[in-house]
Amino acid sequence: AETLMMGYEAGTAQVLLEEAETSDPNMGEIYAARGFIDLFHKWAWAGAESNFRKAIEMSPGHSQAYQWYATLLMV
Repeated sequence: AETLMMGYEAGTAQVLLEEAETSDPNMGEIYAARGFIDLFHKWAWAGAESNFRKAIEMSPGHSQAYQWYATLLMV
């Protein structure tokens, strides 16, 4: 899902993530991408943390979710 964001504005990426969630609501990568948008585009720390935690819970092997979550914690 985070590859969907590359080359798109945050608003467009949100729309694409909503479409992806419709097709597979249990995909942790969607929440990692939402957390990325919250962290780097919106500066919405609580939302980013919630999304990263959900991403890690749903897809524990998704290393980028851990990396972005660690970045949030450093911020």
